[in-house]
Amino acid sequence: MPIELKKPGQADLEISIQSELKDKSIDSLILAKQKGIRLKPIYAKLENFPIQLSPFLPYRVNFEYFLCPLTHLEEINQTILRELENGASGLIIDLNNDEHRVSDFQRLLKDVLLEFIHIEFLNLKSISELNSFLAEYLKPLSDLSIAFNGADKFAQIVRIPEDDFMAEAGRFLSSVSTDPKSSFVHIELSGDYFWDIAKMRAFKSLLNGVKKTTIRDINYLIIGETPLRNKSGENPENNLLKLTTEAMSALLGVADGIWIKPFDFELDRFNQFSQRMSRNVYNLLMEESHLNLVDDPAKGSFFLEKYTEQIAREIYKCID
Repeated sequence: MPIELKKPGQADLEISIQSELKDKSIDSLILAKQKGIRLKPIYAKLENFPIQLSPFLPYRVNFEYFLCPLTHLEEINQTILRELENGASGLIIDLNNDEHRVSDFQRLLKDVLLEFIHIEFLNLKSISELNSFLAEYLKPLSDLSIAFNGADKFAQIVRIPEDDFMAEAGRFLSSVSTDPKSSFVHIELSGDYFWDIAKMRAFKSLLNGVKKTTIRDINYLIIGETPLRNKSGENPENNLLKLTTEAMSALLGVADGIWIKPFDFELDRFNQFSQRMSRNVYNLLMEESHLNLVDDPAKGSFFLEKYTEQIAREIYKCID
């Protein structure tokens, strides 16, 4: 008599697991993750939630930060060119609220091919001077080449901090549906590996959905930003593992770019060693792990798909 094989259902799995647990409740296996989200550690049918995570860019951007006081523009220009040669593909230019003129921008960005990189300008005092400088580049530049706040022609800069992530993400998505603007969106990572992967995926899935409802063709660049709260300057080599796992979580979460902050960034004295460490984390992940060649590396993982879905639903509740 042939043996009849029957595919077990959800109830069969739970009975089998409970028999192994004996007097322990199956609910004791539920994982309580960040922000109160709870996950069962056994497979279940995913709800009908559309997770669409193709990258907005066909490549990944490695951002580096530069403080640019007026007194050192030529020196900073040479540093920028060197860092671009060593693997940087995005610049975060902090203008320090100084009164920069067109000639100052020419000195700062001499020989920098703006049409081939992504660049943000922070703490900008004179928008008109920067607009005048960029006027000659307008045709070859896309709306994701340049970002600074206060100008309609270029992308805005938005930062979503880890604290109160759900509400801040929902607030941004609400603005996308009512007043869409091309944006560089910095999402602060927490250092919690799976949470960071899933929250990046959830945010991008919702943004994909909202983007489809807008009339205008608006572009976005999603940037994972490593935190500083868990770094130490006493044993700098110990930061290497933290920076690597944080960068991996952003890239597995389908970030378009990553800003791996030097571990001594807050001390306003980050040095060549810390800058080199951050840059090489990115280079190794690209050249040895090839994370830039896969659209959504986490796709198909039940745990991450379910986690992504639940975070997305929580963010959705915060959208006005």
